[in-house]
Amino acid sequence: MTEQPRPPTVVLIGLRGSGKSTVGRLLASELGTGFLDLDTATLVRAGTKDVAALVERTGWEGFRSLEREALASALEAPPGVLALGGGTPTDAGSRTLLAQAADHGHCSLVYLRCQPAGLAARMQATADRPSLTGADPFGEIDALFQARDPLYLEIAQHVLETDGMTAQDVVEALARIG
Repeated sequence: MTEQPRPPTVVLIGLRGSGKSTVGRLLASELGTGFLDLDTATLVRAGTKDVAALVERTGWEGFRSLEREALASALEAPPGVLALGGGTPTDAGSRTLLAQAADHGHCSLVYLRCQPAGLAARMQATADRPSLTGADPFGEIDALFQARDPLYLEIAQHVLETDGMTAQDVVEALARIG
């Protein structure tokens, strides 16, 4: 009896506000599989409920280390849909884990790419989001996009331009990617 190939985990990357968690839950439901938000998994691993408190306690380096551990566990778990934190790919160790999983066919890296104006509009429509850089949360969007977009483009296997799309539109586009 031959072993069936493992279907890849769909890993969603992008800036905060790009829809990773919303789309991830919808996609997982559509696929009949599990969904994991890496930020939540990291907080559970740390025994806290607040990213800001965790960063204050451990610093960004400590947070990224816990996040990397949560990512390694998630990539070993049964296939599903995984929404990364926006900064996860900025960590070299996390990028290595993602590259290895992609090279082995264990994950499919999808960048939900939304331009800064679209991200700002989405953030205004959702719950209050704290600053990541100490700047105004809306003012930092351009800088984060400029810094992270090349990195996301470098590691993504698929790029989905999501400006003007609803979450359901994105799910349907992801289904077409396969």
